[in-house]
Amino acid sequence: FFSFLQGLLYFRRMTSFDTQYRQAIRRIMEEGMEEFHQRTGTSTRSIPGLTFQVDMEESFPLLTLRKIPLKVFIAEQIWFLTGSNRPGDFLTEFTKIWDDFTDPDGTIPCAYGYRWRNHFGRDQLLELVRHLEDEPSSRQGVVITWDPADDGLTAPKKRNVPCPFCFVVNIIGGRLNIHNIVRSNDILLGCPHDVAGFALLASI
Repeated sequence: FFSFLQGLLYFRRMTSFDTQYRQAIRRIMEEGMEEFHQRTGTSTRSIPGLTFQVDMEESFPLLTLRKIPLKVFIAEQIWFLTGSNRPGDFLTEFTKIWDDFTDPDGTIPCAYGYRWRNHFGRDQLLELVRHLEDEPSSRQGVVITWDPADDGLTAPKKRNVPCPFCFVVNIIGGRLNIHNIVRSNDILLGCPHDVAGFALLASI
């Protein structure tokens, strides 16, 4: 499967997402404001409210401008779907990117899949699928990752809180749409990975 996807990537032309991505980087460099962040001790160049719009009937949004490790975002989405908060159960076989956020007991309290499927006492993903099957015109297909009782604002500082904190799924004109909302995103490293990962989730 991975080899097949790698082959597809080799023969792909530049996509709409590639174009939007390059435009976003140019806009950040030309219009972005330099800000110093107390928590990290680093400076970033930022713009608010940046949006990508991708039509997956045209192409899958896998960036061709640099190498995107296929196994990483595929394995990550599989791990999310299991609802686990233990990367050692599956994910660490393919990537170590969550190691820095893993507690000594082997868990990640804010693991996205765990938040989607277990944390709030309900399986939001399963309920989302059933809800849209029963009521395809619904505008209430919202899945939340952010926990107001534990994340951000005046809550105790943690090593990690969700970046993709919410997504909305609806069906318009017979087409499935997913609107992923990310509170903070590294355009060079996190963004292409997240776009591919959530596009895969939408495909699934």
